[in-house]
Amino acid sequence: MTFRVQETITDLLDEPDRITDMDVRHFRLEVFADGLVSREEAEAIIALNAAVANKCDAWTAYFVEALVDHLVLQAEPRGSVSVANCDWFVSKFVSEGAINSTLELELLVSIIEKASYVPSFLSDLALQEVAKAVLEADGELIFGHKLVRGKLDLGEVELIRRVLYATGGESGIAISQFEAEVLFNLNDQTVEAENHPAWSDLFVKAIANYLMAVSGYQGVSRAEALRRDAWLEDTETDVAGVLANALRSIGQTFTKKNISGAFSTNTDLMQKAWGERNLEFSEEQQSAVKIEDQEGVWLAERIGRDCALHKNEQALIDFIREENPNIHPAVNEMVKKLAS
Repeated sequence: MTFRVQETITDLLDEPDRITDMDVRHFRLEVFADGLVSREEAEAIIALNAAVANKCDAWTAYFVEALVDHLVLQAEPRGSVSVANCDWFVSKFVSEGAINSTLELELLVSIIEKASYVPSFLSDLALQEVAKAVLEADGELIFGHKLVRGKLDLGEVELIRRVLYATGGESGIAISQFEAEVLFNLNDQTVEAENHPAWSDLFVKAIANYLMAVSGYQGVSRAEALRRDAWLEDTETDVAGVLANALRSIGQTFTKKNISGAFSTNTDLMQKAWGERNLEFSEEQQSAVKIEDQEGVWLAERIGRDCALHKNEQALIDFIREENPNIHPAVNEMVKKLAS
């Protein structure tokens, strides 16, 4: 392995002030030749990234892949990020509580997507830094998407969804209050922007997930609330097969109005199955579908913080009312106050 002396790291390049596609091909053959990315090699990759400003596009993918391999797939415990490795990541990429660049943010998001477990500090940092990038970055690329300052376009929404989904994974872990606060702040700070409609959908479902799950409501799992509804767009799968899969969560994530026309030729079948599923679901969950005092007071305070009831906040209230008509009195009072 040629990555040895940090002081002469740029000697590995064809040109000392530029990383080219040819350099990246060479690094891939060197670093991945034995199937391992050692700590020494990881340190060298980081040093090279810091030392050279002019880098080809292929470097981004190489940088992320190599360091994800090192931190998640090879460092012990494999598949998880230990506290020690979290500390190492922070020492390399975090200054004054913030990530240094969008490339390093892309690395962080990729780590939490790939790992089965990361310390909560890393997942919280990822969402916080993604929100910061949405508000402040302009023209910078992350996962091939060019950020537009202060606007939640589809690319920004999908980036936020990736972070939230990665943190919960398939386990259905609920949205945390920290995450709910970050999403509310982001909504407040972009309320005047022409955000993509997908932001409203994600905001409503994520906040509802937090409010209901903390009260013992198991209807809207994190994964179901945040995933994209690919089954609605699937034209190759038969309706019965799609329905069988979808009914595991209909009534948990969607409403009758949302799904009744999903397959126009099978509306009766969908409505009948929806009704049967929701009757069973309602009996099981009726006593649990509520917002407790602590969460009700939090929501009322959060909505009233800027003395305005914004469109997405109204959509959240409507969604909660549809799931549970007996909305918390503190929230009702706040809505009345803001509407007057």
